[in-house]
Amino acid sequence: MLRDQTEPGVKAEDVAIEVLPGLFEDKLSRVSFLLELVGMGYVNEDFDPAESELVRRIAHVFGFHENGTIEAIEKWVQDELALMKEAKNLMEG
Repeated sequence: MLRDQTEPGVKAEDVAIEVLPGLFEDKLSRVSFLLELVGMGYVNEDFDPAESELVRRIAHVFGFHENGTIEAIEKWVQDELALMKEAKNLMEG
């Protein structure tokens, strides 16, 4: 899925988690990245524990540990998915 959304010629590469703070330098970009990751984790309606742990590790290197940020992000994604289902029911019902 993601491969279809990239520009031609873009190649996947492994990136160490510790490098991510240098790629996402401010809170806005970090929270946006985490929202996308959590959303991808719920794409099959089952946020796998291994996926959740990876997101938590990334949140930790971003400095979001023990302040409730990752929990708030997960709740926001769950709420958004519920609203999308509700909207779909309104459109189809």
